[in-house]
Amino acid sequence: MFEPEQQKQQFGENLEKYLAYHKGIEDELNRRQNFFMKGSPEQAVARRFLRRMVSTALAEKPELAERPIPSFDLDAEGKSCTNGLDT
Repeated sequence: MFEPEQQKQQFGENLEKYLAYHKGIEDELNRRQNFFMKGSPEQAVARRFLRRMVSTALAEKPELAERPIPSFDLDAEGKSCTNGLDT
């Protein structure tokens, strides 16, 4: 079970452990950024993955699956899957 106070104490006592943890998080976030960079290899992989997902999800409705998939790149500008009515 995650205990934040215990983790704070451990990091306070072991700076190297904290720095390794911090670097791991930073590396993961930086790696994910490439998915949103226009023309990056990661962007191409993500588009292929999403195309397969759409095709699989619409397998029973081929008339929809055959429609063109938008050509614009994935975007990281705070888009969400909500109805737009969030406050």
